[in-house]
Amino acid sequence: MAGPISVILHGERDCGNSFVHHRMPAPHRFFTTAITEEEATSGRVDAPLAECLRLVLEETNPSAVLVLHTCLLSMIGSEPQKVIEEVVRDTGSSVPVLFLDTGGLRLSGQAQMADWLYATLASLPQLPLAEEGWRERWLPLLVEEAHLLDRSIREEGAGLDEGCCSPAPLKDRSLEPEAFLERLRDSLSGARRPGDRISNLIGVESGGLIRSEALRVLFEAGVVVAGIFPEGAHLRQWRRISHARLNVVVDRGLYPRLLERLERGYGMETLEVPLPIGLSQTERFYALVGERLGLAEALRSARQAHREAAEAAVESFRRRARGLRLALGLRMLNNYEADQLAYGGMGDLMAFEELGFDITLLVQGPPEAAGRFALMLETLGCKLPMQVFSSPWSLAPLLAEGGFEVAYLADHAAEEARKAKVPMMVSRSLEPFFSGVAPNLERLGELLGLAGRTGGEGAP
Repeated sequence: MAGPISVILHGERDCGNSFVHHRMPAPHRFFTTAITEEEATSGRVDAPLAECLRLVLEETNPSAVLVLHTCLLSMIGSEPQKVIEEVVRDTGSSVPVLFLDTGGLRLSGQAQMADWLYATLASLPQLPLAEEGWRERWLPLLVEEAHLLDRSIREEGAGLDEGCCSPAPLKDRSLEPEAFLERLRDSLSGARRPGDRISNLIGVESGGLIRSEALRVLFEAGVVVAGIFPEGAHLRQWRRISHARLNVVVDRGLYPRLLERLERGYGMETLEVPLPIGLSQTERFYALVGERLGLAEALRSARQAHREAAEAAVESFRRRARGLRLALGLRMLNNYEADQLAYGGMGDLMAFEELGFDITLLVQGPPEAAGRFALMLETLGCKLPMQVFSSPWSLAPLLAEGGFEVAYLADHAAEEARKAKVPMMVSRSLEPFFSGVAPNLERLGELLGLAGRTGGEGAP
């Protein structure tokens, strides 16, 4: 996460090894109190925390500080919250300092731990936004965000074909800041109260150039995106998360704590949407937002050209690939990325179904749990054939015997796919929104060798 935030690990020096691989965007973001064995056994652990926190507040000029607990200190009953309150009081600091009792990793699930962190970030003191003159207060912030994003995308997208996706996410390249400001005023002019035309996107992929389509389409329809959460959001966006009217959320089941903070704490509304991968899920994403905000026709018009191009690409691909067998792996990933955890890891499934593939799910887990996995899939409304495998190293025979033409698996399964001579695409590597459809199909076509392949109706 970009932004001046500091993280203090209150525990033994070796616990800091978990963070040594973090080099960007701030190489000196992480600190440790480096508690010694003597300090731990004698219970003298408060002074090192107080000293470390004072130094961090004085020398790193953070906008927020997170203090993490460790197993050993939890076992000896240390109480960092008291130390934090004393240091903040003694220094007169206005910087929010939040304590997370992470000792022992009490929340063991990937989604649970991520949700805990996001709810903590959303609980940071919110930057003020007065009712009177709220439009004028929002405009400079939104212009700043748009220009920062526009510059980063221009730099990353130099030389790209603009027919694929525009490198200008919120403003036309021909618009100067003053003209863009006027467009923003127009977009917000119909709002009755702060945030009526401002939304947060939660669980939508935040990286890459393709996302610029969503920002442009929504903006052209009169919806201003205040932030894309959780990955990729700047610290200042977390501190303005409460000012939007609506949270557009992919798989609200991933965020019970975060949404409780936003809905009960800040009185915000939530709209659940599908992961916008492929044609039908992207269309549903835009349609649901348009219906909720009363902008259905405006959003339909804004997305029409993007949709037509995606429809043509899908229809062309279906004629060549219909009936080909695809293996889709589940329960193979260990990470905290929202789009990979969404809907039980099946956020991409519908995108493959609409392409005409004959799909089999390969579920990693103990074979004796096959019945439980089948019940879980049934609960999600999935009736596709399923096979359970115990470890990635048993995949090669499954892939070969299944006669699959392509596999969609976690990256560490690449060697097994190679042994089975099955082309493989890495899980959750599909680009989102309509503008992502053509690049996704191009990659799939290359894997399958479909470049010159043609087929009649009903036949590959």
